Amino acid sequence: MRCDICGKDAVTYIRYNGTHLCSEHFMRYVDKRVKKEIRKQIHVYPGDRIAVAVSGGKDSMVALKMVASVFGPRNGVEVHAITIDEGIEGYRPPSVDIVRRFCEENDIEDLKKESQSVWNSCLYYIYKHVFKNTNILKDNTLINIPNN
Repeated sequence: MRCDICGKDAVTYIRYNGTHLCSEHFMRYVDKRVKKEIRKQIHVYPGDRIAVAVSGGKDSMVALKMVASVFGPRNGVEVHAITIDEGIEGYRPPSVDIVRRFCEENDIEDLKKESQSVWNSCLYYIYKHVFKNTNILKDNTLINIPNN
């Protein structure tokens, strides 16, 4: 089969709309669909801040990248990453480095905490001192913290 858009070899068939796509057009298709769904589910306005809890693994890094690409600075929204270092030697540091590098390269503030035991105090601190109206994406689930 050939890609219905460019004629290269197709790598997938999108059953619901009947199209064959090459790898490049499939990636564009998925990117567009994910961004559309994020815009539909997360309602933010210029000046809002979004915090994404990231482990450094592929799922949370993709979530951070997609949220940042949809609501980045050009839309007047601040995107922050929250990383917890549980203190288990040799376990988290490589992941923390991945998050740190990604955040530096993409102008995202990384709010790193040192221990899982501080997760609740971390959320409280963020709520009280950093954010007022906050949407937190934790384990790819949206948590909305209202402004009281």
